[in-house]
Amino acid sequence: MNAQRGCGKKRKQADSGDAERNLYGSFVHAANAVSQLYTAGLQASKKAEEQGARRALERVAQFVVKEYGNAPSVPTAVLMEVLRQELQAAQGSAAAIQLPFPVPLLPTGGDSQASDAHSDDEHLMSAGEPSPGAGFRRTPSGHTISPPKGVRPAPGQLPTLFQQQQQQQQQQMQAAAAQQQQQQQAHAAAQQAAMHQQLLAQMQQQQQQPGGFMPGGFPGQFQ
Repeated sequence: MNAQRGCGKKRKQADSGDAERNLYGSFVHAANAVSQLYTAGLQASKKAEEQGARRALERVAQFVVKEYGNAPSVPTAVLMEVLRQELQAAQGSAAAIQLPFPVPLLPTGGDSQASDAHSDDEHLMSAGEPSPGAGFRRTPSGHTISPPKGVRPAPGQLPTLFQQQQQQQQQQMQAAAAQQQQQQQAHAAAQQAAMHQQLLAQMQQQQQQPGGFMPGGFPGQFQ
């Protein structure tokens, strides 16, 4: 009887050890599966973010090419407005307009290609022009752009407008440089005047001292 009881206890201990090992193995397998799922989720999320950022940049580039293809620069206010709308669309998970990829490059060919691209840009920009009382307009790319102060110039006047802006900036820079030069000259003149007054004061002090400076001689000498 005692031998049978001892064998039963050993068998129960062995079964308990096997159950613990099986349970631990199941736990390790589940933990590894969760870790793999978490890693895959992070990678998928990162890939989706990269693809979303790429699509947003493609839409912004497409908008710039369509609206300002032949212009030397793009107004900062317009570009910031487009980026703000793209950011709002990304935060709100709104379905933005899908644009083709790759984005067409700026026209660099001959005069005929440049004139054709310029006419296309004028047609696209004139298609979204608002009435005089309208405060905003929607471009062919789907972006709502607020016009700048004053009347928005015609598409054909954009290069002239940019040239005028550049000339104004150059004039402002020249005026600032001239003002700075005048300030430097005034400062130098003030320093010279102060040095002159200091020399006069020293000469007066030497004349007042006995045996000091005398006309036609040196300090400390008498004639």
